[in-house]
Amino acid sequence: MAKPPHLVTAEHTLGNLDVERVPWYAADWLTTGHDGPALRELAGLDGTGTSTRSGAARSPTYTSSWTNGTRAGGAATRN
Repeated sequence: MAKPPHLVTAEHTLGNLDVERVPWYAADWLTTGHDGPALRELAGLDGTGTSTRSGAARSPTYTSSWTNGTRAGGAATRN
């Protein structure tokens, strides 16, 4: 069982989050009823797009198809 979202949020706030594990948490949250476009996209990441600089963990890097609430090249859509 993955960590609950509120615990991961707290770890992120305190700078203690293992960002490589976040996609795994997101996938687990999807199976427990949480849903949304950003969570689905996060669950699809492999966790290897992370790097550290000055000892601080950075968020995974990826290219999103969402820009200002709209799909690139189209109107806003909702699932």
